[in-house]
Amino acid sequence: MTTGTIATQVSRLADVVTPERDEKRYRRCRLANGIEALLVADATLCALEGGEEDARAMEEDASNDGGSDADRAVGEFGEDASGEDDEDGDGDGEDEDASGGMKLAACSIAFDVGYFADSDECDGLSHFLEHMVFMGSEKFPGENYFGEWLNEHWGSDNASTDSENTIFYFECNPKNLREALEIFSGFFLNPLVKLDSVDREVTAVESEFERVVNNDTVRAELLLSSLAREGHPYAKFGWGNRASLTQSPPYKEGRMREVLLEHWRKHYHAKRMSIALVGAEDLDTLEEWVVDIFGEMRGDGDAAIDLSATQASPYASVVPIRVLTTQVKDGQHVSITHELPAWTQKNYRHKSAAYLETLLGHEGHGSLFAELKRRGWASDLRAGIGAGGIDSSTAGALFGTTIKLTDDGLARVDDVVGVFFAYINMLRETGPQEWFWNEIKQLADIDFRFREPEEASEYSERLVGDIRKYAPEDILRGPDLYDTYKPDEIRELIDLMTPQKAIIIVQNHAWNGEGEDGVESERWIKFPFKRQPMDANLLETWAAANEGDRLHYPTPNPYIASDFRLRATSGSHKEALFAPTIVHECKVMRVWHRLDDRFNQPRACVYFNVSLPHIPEGAFGMMLTQLFVAMVEDCVNESVYYPAHLAGMEVDVGASASYSGFVFSVEGLSDKLGEVALSYFKTMTSLKIDAGRFEKRKEERLRDVRNLCLKPERHAKRSLEVLLKQRDASQEEKAKALQVMTAEDLQAFADGIWQHAHVESLMMGNLDSSEARVLGERIREYLPGGAIPDGAWPETRMARVPQGAHLFSLKSLNEDETNNVVIYYFQVGESTWRARAFVILMQSLMHEKLFDQLRTKETLGYSVNCAFDATHEVLGYRVVVESAFHPPHFVSSRMAAFLRSFPETLENMDDESYAKTRQSVVDDILADDVNLRDEAMRYWSQLVNNKYQFHRGKHVANIISEISKQEAAAWCREFIQPFAPESRHVSVHVHGKNHAVPEAGSENVSGMGEAHFEVNGDFKQRWGLYDQQGDATKVEELIIPDPSSSVRRSVTRTGKHLDEDTETMRDASPNLRSQWAADITAMRGECGASCACRRMNPKKPIFVLPK
Repeated sequence: MTTGTIATQVSRLADVVTPERDEKRYRRCRLANGIEALLVADATLCALEGGEEDARAMEEDASNDGGSDADRAVGEFGEDASGEDDEDGDGDGEDEDASGGMKLAACSIAFDVGYFADSDECDGLSHFLEHMVFMGSEKFPGENYFGEWLNEHWGSDNASTDSENTIFYFECNPKNLREALEIFSGFFLNPLVKLDSVDREVTAVESEFERVVNNDTVRAELLLSSLAREGHPYAKFGWGNRASLTQSPPYKEGRMREVLLEHWRKHYHAKRMSIALVGAEDLDTLEEWVVDIFGEMRGDGDAAIDLSATQASPYASVVPIRVLTTQVKDGQHVSITHELPAWTQKNYRHKSAAYLETLLGHEGHGSLFAELKRRGWASDLRAGIGAGGIDSSTAGALFGTTIKLTDDGLARVDDVVGVFFAYINMLRETGPQEWFWNEIKQLADIDFRFREPEEASEYSERLVGDIRKYAPEDILRGPDLYDTYKPDEIRELIDLMTPQKAIIIVQNHAWNGEGEDGVESERWIKFPFKRQPMDANLLETWAAANEGDRLHYPTPNPYIASDFRLRATSGSHKEALFAPTIVHECKVMRVWHRLDDRFNQPRACVYFNVSLPHIPEGAFGMMLTQLFVAMVEDCVNESVYYPAHLAGMEVDVGASASYSGFVFSVEGLSDKLGEVALSYFKTMTSLKIDAGRFEKRKEERLRDVRNLCLKPERHAKRSLEVLLKQRDASQEEKAKALQVMTAEDLQAFADGIWQHAHVESLMMGNLDSSEARVLGERIREYLPGGAIPDGAWPETRMARVPQGAHLFSLKSLNEDETNNVVIYYFQVGESTWRARAFVILMQSLMHEKLFDQLRTKETLGYSVNCAFDATHEVLGYRVVVESAFHPPHFVSSRMAAFLRSFPETLENMDDESYAKTRQSVVDDILADDVNLRDEAMRYWSQLVNNKYQFHRGKHVANIISEISKQEAAAWCREFIQPFAPESRHVSVHVHGKNHAVPEAGSENVSGMGEAHFEVNGDFKQRWGLYDQQGDATKVEELIIPDPSSSVRRSVTRTGKHLDEDTETMRDASPNLRSQWAADITAMRGECGASCACRRMNPKKPIFVLPK
């Protein structure tokens, strides 16, 4: 307990500048021992104690299962035609997630130390210490004590190690924040660093590294580290692995614990510590807690080192240099990297480097990327200074431009680099342009002014790393602050970006270095690279490169918002049960609308689900759909998408998850949002295919299809999707379809799919109902066909897994992959309220115990998780383990042992812990939405599943509140028992290179049910399909929860049991009513004679699949 008054223990610093409509309260302060703190008082967290918060139906993507390198979720809007990690999309968008709903409190702690401080005798020491401090403290010695506590209070924790900082964070129920801080603080005040945990955590570090050895981005950074001069911190191996730790002198000599504790004493102290705390309490209370808990944190230890004062350039003796290396993914890249001075990041108010990042990364007319794309040499470009690592530190900054090359681009890579330097020369000759700096400033000011709230954990984690980077008043606005235009700084940076100072790296999947002289091997992953001599004449050619008027500054952005008026006054209709209403209904379009009065931002979210019955089933139809999307994006990128993106709008268009049409979204400032949506619809309905661009996008897409499943977990999940989803095909089938596809095929597809169409839209935010109707009317003007005939609507159905166990053993597609993955999928059945209640509750009950047993205690692998699945409204439950060391059959045996014993584990769970966990799930469902997008996505999920049950979350929460421990155990025994005859159990094993796929009949597949060694669509035909779960042709009456029932946080029994399905509720409750049904008939008569819904025999040709 800290003694003395608060005033003597803490100094309050400058007032924090905040966004215009941010209602949170902030305080920057410094404790007497040197800790820098940011306190955030968020009164909205108190809404959990009761009130009129909307139910959160947990309509997020259940595939976001918490992996440390989880790919971007594509599922919200179906197929992604351009993403590199989720090229094939195939997310559903109708899944629901039992995490992330409750508005949680959070705390993040950062220490100004990272792997740059690792001792020479032990690479990866800082990362290893990050793992070890979690292994208990003097006051709370249990290794998993905090994890189990967080599970009961709907929390989570994690940590990360970077080059010069290490960040730890947790989130939890707001009412338990003080208790969580007491436990969390022990990791830094008095960690045990247990000796008996060392070997287990070495395995965890090794597993973590094995997950990234085939990551091309990680390889590129390790290559840059290999090129740095010996002795520079850039040359350190920050990840650490089994070899670097166990072959180090401290490990061999039995003094690893002492070395870890010494590292902790030197660097984990108050003068290098920062705290960002977000809670529901007032600022004085939060400040008192921080002082009370951390006020006696010791302040002795080493000071942080400014490497710009102690280290010379890491690359001055190396440049210019060109290096050839391989990459794991099919394809090729060239990167051009320049070293910039440390002041680049310190002078954050000038944004001189950001000015260059915006220009070099621009995609509009006259940009570097536009010119490379026009020539057919590039399909993507990224430019700028990365966050952390060797890219950004006190030693300096690395400005990188990475260009994704086509085959032609690789063949002419010297010319590609020449165009890059021609663009630099244009910037040098034209000179800095104040008008463009001011435009970037205007966009940054608008973005900060109307910034949306974030989840507390993400918010605190992002801010804690900035506490010592920016002045106290700038902690929030620092990344967006354009205070002073400094043309001389910009010129200095441009002058540093010359061919003579460049590091040029060419990554080519097809190159492996075999048989060539001068090939080196990277130390830790062992991939090959070769330094190539730089020709003096080529350097001179690049230095003088000039492309004339093809390269120039962007034109002024037409999509910058200027109208920020709010259409609603605060609280106009802020009742708990308010949902979107239908403002237009006809045979070709249904428009749902909700005027925002909760978040008071000039923002909107506009979503469109376009159903097209003439998209053929099978791989060819799927690839036509994806290439159609790619060509639409190609057409609008320079003139619409990119300037709109810079202006704060996010646009996404993709194939629907069932390949029955398209899903299109526009989110952002509402002023110009409608213009963007109309531009896309105009392009989609009148698309003309350029044969040259078609071939380039086809080449790119073919690579994407081949690369998608290189990661074993993604391979396993895609295999499961192929088995279960009615309209799906394997990657091999998709690749074959692409290879034979022609531009003529795609043009016929683009012309024919619009014969019949239906658009369902949700428009929410700062636009009123008349604006929504007008936008819908203008979109209908672009529809060239007519309404979908009765009986022609496309279906979205799931395979019905037969009872019993079904094993699929597959070889990893990447021959160098060391990781194995085992996925268990237990099919539960059609999604009813009661079934949803059980799968959601089971995920929360199981995940921490699963992680503790299989990851922490048994060290099966780094990634261990469970999640429920709701694809196409058919419920399932997944358990996933990724292991680099154990064969799949052994991993499977340990997973099965855990699951078989779990019902008994539940029954032995003490009543208080069970009640806390169950209540935390209810709290999560009933929590308020964090921002407009969260609210819009919650409603949107009920539109794309065609069930329109906007208040389903409240009904499910009521059921969860009544599930007893015994009922949960009985449900577990019925539905998620591995290899049981009555279960519907599919297991997918993906085998890495160290564990071959077993032969049929071997002991490694016995006892796991029917064994198969390939995945294809034939199984769906044999298994049969569930019925279509939703119906877009009719909107059922909205089932409104009884206001007197348990729809708030502390759920109590009402005496009325919510049954399994909506029909029972509709008949039983007098509180049911429709918000729209009475108006639909009248709406159908509103359309004019020109509306597409009036066309009886559209003249558009119907697309016919080519022979």
